[in-house]
Amino acid sequence: MSPAEQLRGFAVFVGSLVHTFSRYVSDPGARPDTDLVGYRQMPLWLDEREQTELVERLRVALGPFLDNEPGEGRARVLLSTILFPDPG
Repeated sequence: MSPAEQLRGFAVFVGSLVHTFSRYVSDPGARPDTDLVGYRQMPLWLDEREQTELVERLRVALGPFLDNEPGEGRARVLLSTILFPDPG
């Protein structure tokens, strides 16, 4: 994708995040203080090998949870990740 297409796609992704989070916090049953809601941004200094390793470790860590089915005591949660170079 071109840079302009990347930006449009990212804007749709972020808009979806805002919409979904807005639906969550607008729900009278929402409990952000106890629902483990979190959002943060942390800068990391990584070379190409380290960045590849980070992505692979995240895949390995999340892998066991990706095929979970709905069940008693389970709630659907969304984990969104964004990884891109910091233009500084």
